[in-house]
Amino acid sequence: VYSYVRTYGIPAIITNCSNNYGPKQHPEKLIPKLIYNILNNKALPIYGNGKNSREWIYVKDHCEALLTIFKKGKIGEFYNIGSNKNLNNLQICSSLIKIAKKIINIGSNVKIKFTVRTAEAAQLDGNTSSNQTSFTFIRLGDST
Repeated sequence: VYSYVRTYGIPAIITNCSNNYGPKQHPEKLIPKLIYNILNNKALPIYGNGKNSREWIYVKDHCEALLTIFKKGKIGEFYNIGSNKNLNNLQICSSLIKIAKKIINIGSNVKIKFTVRTAEAAQLDGNTSSNQTSFTFIRLGDST
C-alpha cells in the first residue's frame, strides 16, 4: 500500500495491529478454541512449552483505534495499534480456567495438554507440574 501512496499519490493511512480476540473469531484460533474446550470438558491444547507470547487486543478496542486514526490520522503515515498486554499461552490458559471456575463447574478433562516434540521436553519447567496439565510427546519430524 505504501508504494501506491508514494508512486500514485493514493490517499491511504497504514495501520499494523497485534493479535485480536473477540466475538465472531474463527473457532480454531487460540482463545475461542480454549473457551470451547472448557465449555465442552476437553483438554486445552498447547503446542511447545506454552511460553511463546503475543500481544493481544480486544477487537472492539482495535476498531475504536482504527476509527480514531481514520478521523485524526495523517495520509501516508503508519500507525501501530496495540494494547501493551503481552501474554504467553500458559497465562491465557490459566486465566481462562480461573474465570471459568468462577462462573461454571468445569469438567475433569479441562487440563492444559502440552504437545511437545521430544527435543522441547527438556525446556518445560516446574511451573507445569500440576493436576491441570498433561503431556503428549511427538517425534521430531512428525507434522502433528
